Amino acid sequence: MTIAESRSRVVSSFTIIKGSLIEETYEAFSCWDFALSKTENLYRIRETNSIGAKSQHWLRDVVFVLSRRFNPGRARPTAR
Repeated sequence: MTIAESRSRVVSSFTIIKGSLIEETYEAFSCWDFALSKTENLYRIRETNSIGAKSQHWLRDVVFVLSRRFNPGRARPTAR
């Protein structure tokens, strides 16, 4: 198990405080391109603000939480 895999199972207070992010997650997955990597998709979301975040700070936090919470392989059915 790599460090990234072991950290993906850790729940931090930061991600709990951010809440469910249902709307933001829906928006992120509505424009997710499975031909791109997770990193590329998150970069694109951050660059274009495709989730409609009200501030750069919130956008940064949402992208961070999405990065921690979702594995594109396992989340693919959710994104459809």
